[in-house]
Amino acid sequence: MGATHPNTAGSLNNLAELYHIQKRYEETKPLLQRALTIIEAQLGADHPNTIGGLNNLAELYWEQGRYAEAEPLYQRAVAISLASLGSEHPQTQLLLKNSILLLADLHTNGDVEALLQLLAQHEQDNPQEDEPSP
Repeated sequence: MGATHPNTAGSLNNLAELYHIQKRYEETKPLLQRALTIIEAQLGADHPNTIGGLNNLAELYWEQGRYAEAEPLYQRAVAISLASLGSEHPQTQLLLKNSILLLADLHTNGDVEALLQLLAQHEQDNPQEDEPSP
């Protein structure tokens, strides 16, 4: 497969996840960055497969309290997810929720309000099947 094959990026992400769980952050970051670079080079910067890499790196930064570094990664992941998967896709919804929580940590209330309105509208327009109808 080779060092620049998308499957190699998947393996790097898996190893990075192990290191992340073990809180070996300094070893996690270069693996995540390398995996993301491979996916972007092989599939394109806006390919849906970049979403996971962006999310993983953003989560690492967020967990380390590096909110300002996590924010643009989440923003980019949300934009790609909205464009490629749509607002109703579960991955898009998870990214939006993570973005809201991060923005709350950053105390950017205007952005939080806009994202909460988007989520509320989605949930209003798409009630869960297990919820009773009014």
